[in-house]
Amino acid sequence: MNQTDSTLIKYEFTSLVTFANGTHSQLKKIESLSVNKKGNYYICTFEGSCEEALQNEPISGINEVVLLFGKALYPLSIKVTTDGNLEEIVDFPMVKERWMKKRDELVAKYDNNYYINKEAESYALGLKSEETLLSILKENMFYKLLFWQVDKDEQTLEIRDFPSYARSAVFSFRRPKKENGSWVFDTFDVRDEGSGHILSGRSTLSCIYDDNGLPESVKLKSMVEEEKIGYFTKEIAIKKIEE
Repeated sequence: MNQTDSTLIKYEFTSLVTFANGTHSQLKKIESLSVNKKGNYYICTFEGSCEEALQNEPISGINEVVLLFGKALYPLSIKVTTDGNLEEIVDFPMVKERWMKKRDELVAKYDNNYYINKEAESYALGLKSEETLLSILKENMFYKLLFWQVDKDEQTLEIRDFPSYARSAVFSFRRPKKENGSWVFDTFDVRDEGSGHILSGRSTLSCIYDDNGLPESVKLKSMVEEEKIGYFTKEIAIKKIEE
């Protein structure tokens, strides 16, 4: 990234999981952010997502409420180093105060529904401190892949709730190769969260950047073989939308 003026960018984010039985789960959304160069770092302001769809249908029910809790964080400005490290949330107290107010409105709107309250409590834990929220954002797949650090010799990527709920697949990547304008990362190791049920796996990450160092596209394809169940795949694509 080399620009000096604030630039608005939109990305289409798609996440597709294919289960061992052949069924699919797909999430799509549009993310908007502005990037402003400030000396040796950037201020990236995320406006939140729109046009969210699950299985190509608008998100509804409890999933919609969960989405609203997340949207209450935005706009969210983050200080990001030139090598892609999320370093600081700008005016964290204001972000927390705004979210708390929206949380109270949502809880009241749904008459203190048990599941809504549980979700509110979960989000509140994430806002316990700036450090806590930053650590959560760093593991969010959109943020993690958008700010992927190309220059590192080895990096790991943890995919949560994969191949199933409350599980994780952790992939270790080699230093990338440049192929036809793309930085391509390949795995040399995969492990799970400790259950020992993953027999094998592989992941490939391909990143294309524009002249300013901003992602044009990021594509991730991961596969794991689960003991006694079969193969699961997860595909994530982040694509810049040209206005």
